[in-house]
Amino acid sequence: SRTINLVGLHVHVGSQTPTHEPYARAFAMMWRLALALYRETGHRLRHMNLGGGLPVVYAHDDRMGAEIGERGQLFRATWDIGALLRAVLETAREATEDRAARDLLEDLEIIFEPGRRVVADAGTLLVRIRNLKTRPETGDTWLFLDAGTELLPSMSHYKWYYHVISADRTADPHETPYKLAGPLCDGGDVYFDIEGTAQLPAHRFLPEGLSIGNVLAVLDVGAYTVAQMSNYNGRPFPAILLITSSGDVRLIRPRQSYEDLVRDESV
Repeated sequence: SRTINLVGLHVHVGSQTPTHEPYARAFAMMWRLALALYRETGHRLRHMNLGGGLPVVYAHDDRMGAEIGERGQLFRATWDIGALLRAVLETAREATEDRAARDLLEDLEIIFEPGRRVVADAGTLLVRIRNLKTRPETGDTWLFLDAGTELLPSMSHYKWYYHVISADRTADPHETPYKLAGPLCDGGDVYFDIEGTAQLPAHRFLPEGLSIGNVLAVLDVGAYTVAQMSNYNGRPFPAILLITSSGDVRLIRPRQSYEDLVRDESV
């Protein structure tokens, strides 16, 4: 074509993929297509992009394994990018014995988009306990927090697991089970799955004797809480702080006020 210069192919196999095999299969598919194009037209593609979402370890507590079940592999997924590159190249080389095809492969730029692997552990959400409730009939102790699915929508949309620790008592044993809920007037605003077969742990292990005002830390929320959070239920966004490499703390986004929520509204 005089107007379109086809320079590469791009796929996205999914985010947080627990093994590298889907990437290798996707590359094999693209490689066959690129090879067919080269043989039929002589046109060389310059790059192939396998997309992003390289996995991050979210489940930092092995005691959650039984309740997470099959999704444990998802939330503990980690593998070496070098192993993926070797698998990708071997998959392509196995597809052909043609010298021209090997030359095409050697000239090819292979692109990955690490995505959440870069930003997930760069974000930590601090939440405060606003209320407690114990249900004698079940023995459950509930902690009601000042942040829920309005800031962590992946918990409800994707049944996503985020590890929670005590920010006040990090050195204390985290052995007491609690159920966690957010502040919304929504029965689904909980830190676990309430519909059908459980996919997330019903309890989180935290120090004994937590009380109102204690602060918890929700880990690995950098992908992609700031972009996805909403003002649902009229909840202002929290402040965002940056800790620099030298340890300095900078305010990079101020806490929203209620005035901010209606600033752009007109009647």
